[in-house]
Amino acid sequence: MTSCSCPTASIFPSPQVGQNPDARSAETCRKNGVPMKHRARQVHQEDFTHYDHILCMDEENLRDLKDMAPKKYTATLKMFGTYDPKGDRIIKDPYYGPQGGFERNFAQCTRCTDAFLESLGFE
Repeated sequence: MTSCSCPTASIFPSPQVGQNPDARSAETCRKNGVPMKHRARQVHQEDFTHYDHILCMDEENLRDLKDMAPKKYTATLKMFGTYDPKGDRIIKDPYYGPQGGFERNFAQCTRCTDAFLESLGFE
């Protein structure tokens, strides 16, 4: 399985492209045993046929992705939060809040990841 992460603002050209993850996000991941060794990149037209799934964090991102998708694409576009067993569809950006937001975000993303992988037949 291959995954790729693009920050919210990188759906369109953004100064975040090429940057390291937010230090608070990296610290939260490190504390939870998840290595963070990537840089932000922009979503590309080819992504819509290269990847099977493109998951986003909120409805605005989903609209933006649908607007930029080529006429014919094969990826499933979906909000990541639809996999949250607690029913929290929106994954809130913790950037402007305290560290606790990154902890809540990590917990929600972990729940969504587990449910997403289970939906694909992984246990």
